[in-house]
Amino acid sequence: MSVFDANLILGRLGWRPIGVESAAEMLRAMDRFGIERGLVSHLTACIHEPDAGNRSLFDAVAGHADRLHPVPVVDLNDGGNWVQLAPRWAEQGTRAVRLAPAFFRHPVTGPAAESLAGVAREQGWPVVVSLNSVRGVPWVSGSVAHAQGFAQSFPDLRVLALGGNRSQWHEVRAALSLCPNLYLDLSGFETGLALEQLAAEGYTRRLMHGSNHGMSYANVCLERVRCSGLDDSQKQAVLWDNALRFLGEG
Repeated sequence: MSVFDANLILGRLGWRPIGVESAAEMLRAMDRFGIERGLVSHLTACIHEPDAGNRSLFDAVAGHADRLHPVPVVDLNDGGNWVQLAPRWAEQGTRAVRLAPAFFRHPVTGPAAESLAGVAREQGWPVVVSLNSVRGVPWVSGSVAHAQGFAQSFPDLRVLALGGNRSQWHEVRAALSLCPNLYLDLSGFETGLALEQLAAEGYTRRLMHGSNHGMSYANVCLERVRCSGLDDSQKQAVLWDNALRFLGEG
């Protein structure tokens, strides 16, 4: 069964024993766990400096964009400077763009968000909205309302809510019911029971396997799907098919 990972992280924190600093390391881990492709961002871009982190991301994945699909981080507080980089990002294989409103404290509505939505439409990019900080760093708790608000404001765009957790369970379910263009990364949910309930409620086609590998271990989240009570067609959807649809390939 093919596997796509919607949440891979390059970079390392000095106080953490795990981390992935190169494409070669990431690909070895992917091969070990049977992961064929994935969306990848850089830790520096997610929690510190988007411009520097995005440059590191593109340098790292150069030559591997067939498997490691770069997802640069956009800080909507930067005055729109990132827009000038978008054509170059497209040339470098970008498949989606990532917002981190909880960490960078920017709104997901208004002129800056509309500008991002316009570029995303032009380039054919879906938008990833990170709900919380990357696991393993000082915790920044965001809100499902960020992803829901963006998805409702721009219903023609595919939006992935990334990194939700069990404390946001009811908000996540409500957002999925209200936003048919909203997909959910499962990396933050610690139990396969969450996956089974969401599938039972009819959301199987919008659930995407993610692991946060680089700051966590890929096999943990992967086994939640493989050992769940979903049938094989549902598992295939979560592990592969939904990611292709999110990227506009399916």
